[in-house]
Amino acid sequence: MIGKATETHDRLRGAEAAADGARNALRVSHGGWFPTLSLSANGGRESTTKPAGLPNTDMNASQFSARATQLIWDFDATNADIRRAQVTLVRADIAVERTRQELLVEGLTAYASLVRAHQLLAFARQSEDNIRRQTGLEEVRLQEGFGFSTDVLQAKSQLAGAQARRVAAEEATQNAQSRFQAFFGHVPFQVSNAQVLAMTRAGLPVSMDAAVEEARRHNPRLQELALTAAAAQEAVTSVRGRTLYPRIDGFVEHNIKRDVAGQSGRQNELLFKLQVTFSLNTGLTALNSIRLAEADLRAADATWADQERTVLETVRNSWNRLESARAQVQLLNDQASLAAGFLDVARSERELGTRSLIDILSGETTLINARSDAAAAETELVLAGYRLLAAMGRLNAADIQTKPMPKLAPMGRGAFRDMGRRGTGEQR
Repeated sequence: MIGKATETHDRLRGAEAAADGARNALRVSHGGWFPTLSLSANGGRESTTKPAGLPNTDMNASQFSARATQLIWDFDATNADIRRAQVTLVRADIAVERTRQELLVEGLTAYASLVRAHQLLAFARQSEDNIRRQTGLEEVRLQEGFGFSTDVLQAKSQLAGAQARRVAAEEATQNAQSRFQAFFGHVPFQVSNAQVLAMTRAGLPVSMDAAVEEARRHNPRLQELALTAAAAQEAVTSVRGRTLYPRIDGFVEHNIKRDVAGQSGRQNELLFKLQVTFSLNTGLTALNSIRLAEADLRAADATWADQERTVLETVRNSWNRLESARAQVQLLNDQASLAAGFLDVARSERELGTRSLIDILSGETTLINARSDAAAAETELVLAGYRLLAAMGRLNAADIQTKPMPKLAPMGRGAFRDMGRRGTGEQR
């Protein structure tokens, strides 16, 4: 689904259209070395007053001309235009690949965020239901003379907090749904059939240095900037050839004249010529044009150097995020397991009267927070892997991997015990 949405995305279509335009621009630049054929025809009444002693003429004159002009040499200006167009085409194709990888990251993030939002919402609803059940049990205990009004108030206070968390989770889910629709359109999303993202099947680098070196070779943004600088260098050559040196053309012209220039009858002319053209602006704008092109080249080089540092910073940060996420997933899963164990023990102790209600309610809150944090960390770990691939320029739709969504575990390791029937029994 993510790969299909990426290939049909308007942004990718725009990049592909730009690449198609660059391909046609290359064909146009090659036209500089092809001859130009000019055809012209004219006709009309021509009256000629000649010097004394020669008869004046008044005839219907007509002329047809065909001229073929071929560039001989322009001091590498046209060749530079062709090379620049070639570089621009390669850059446009790389821009398509960069756009594709950026869209894959956006799609992965939108999808994973929506799945995560539904998971967190399920946790919040589960916590709210459990605390509501606990509140009901405390009310029963109070009515039967075994509870305290302060316990009921504590339970209701915790219930209000759980409801607030559930409302916040619903808002986050709606926002994630909006982002999902913005990327995928009106593709239906059913959480019951949803898959969660798994770690990419593509091999990740073994070290930060390896990731940085991979980015230097394959990051499409760096490749684009390098090609932009190369195109600017060819622009300098082109401007210098056109402004500081003459242009040499050869042409063949054939004219067919009838009753032209006071000469009656038909005349045929065939011309073969070399033409040297040199234009010089008296304001010396040629020098300014060259300086402008050279300034563009310096700007391209500076941008390339600056963006290279930014890209490599992104790679290093992506690597650090991946390593940190791995550690956080392990720690947060351990925390969730310990919180579930504590809640089981605390419920048993509550039945025996050795554990306060606030401990149970705090345990519920701690467990839901731990599970939510663990789920978010697992999603962030998976996304960090894909983002690192994109930062290196190696992300591909074939690398995306999913797995079934885990079922919602009960709150605590054991069954929820009924503490409303004189402190003993099972809740159903």
